[in-house]
Parts: sequence; C-alpha cells; structure tokens
Amino acid sequence: MKNNFEMMGYKNEFNEYQELLISPTHVHKSKNEHEKAIFILSSKLSSLVAEQKEVYKIKYKDELEKQDEWKQKMKTKNEKQKMKKNERKNS
Repeated sequence: MKNNFEMMGYKNEFNEYQELLISPTHVHKSKNEHEKAIFILSSKLSSLVAEQKEVYKIKYKDELEKQDEWKQKMKTKNEKQKMKKNERKNS
C-alpha cells in the first residue's frame, strides 16, 4: 500500500517511517523498533485511505446516490415479491 500511495504522489507522507531506517526484513532491529515502525506506517496508511475515501465520495457523489437509489428499488422489489409469495401460500 505504501508503494501505491507513493506512486500516486504521496512521497513525503512517509518521511517519519523512513527516518526510522527499518523495514520488515531487518532482523537485527528490536521488537520495539519494529512495533514503532508498524504503528507509524499503519497510522499514516489509514489516514490516507480515509482521505481517499472522502475524495472518492465527493468526486463520485452522483454515481453513489444513483447506486443507493437502485439498491433501495431492488430492496422494495424483493419485499413486494416476498409479500406476493406469502399471499399465494396463504390463499
């Protein structure tokens, strides 16, 4: 994920993580150092994902609203079909 965000232009977002000079393959680093690195990286990744989600919501607001309308129509249609089946069974 980090690499993907860097390719999208978020290069400076990971400076704090990179300053630790630690990667998952550094077996000579302590458990605490790895935990700190994981915490910093995961915090930054989660905030970037949340940011991207908000951008997506704004950018595709109309499409998302159409999807919600379609889902509601399908739900209503399924409920009507179930009611008809129940009416037939009870007749």
